[in-house]
Amino acid sequence: RELRGITTRAIHRLAEELYAGSAHFVLELVQNADDNDYPAGVVPELRVEVTPAAIRFFNNEAGFSEANALALCSIGRSTKRADDPRYIGNKGIGWKSVFKITPRPQVHSRGFRLAFDATDASGLGYIVPRPAEPLTGWD
Repeated sequence: RELRGITTRAIHRLAEELYAGSAHFVLELVQNADDNDYPAGVVPELRVEVTPAAIRFFNNEAGFSEANALALCSIGRSTKRADDPRYIGNKGIGWKSVFKITPRPQVHSRGFRLAFDATDASGLGYIVPRPAEPLTGWD
């Protein structure tokens, strides 16, 4: 119980205080799109859709691997190597900046549909997702 409390506080502090501005998440998600793997011959594209209810980032990446999904559910665990010049990010913490604008971000990539919930009573909603419902019109 004490370890859970320590972990929860550390995650919360990291997510809330790591980035000064609430708009930093945009830079992180654009950086992640740049770092993604894309199928051969595909020109990378990024589309941002803003509605009163949501901000959605779409891109034509190859899709998450299991290692990518596990990295989102961790802190400091990146699938990108610092010595690989193909990647901008590599610290395994940038994605957590989305918690500055929403307590309930979702990730949909290939077969992965993850819903995080920072308001979860366990306190671990920053790193322990639940299955997300499929998005309608998702292609």
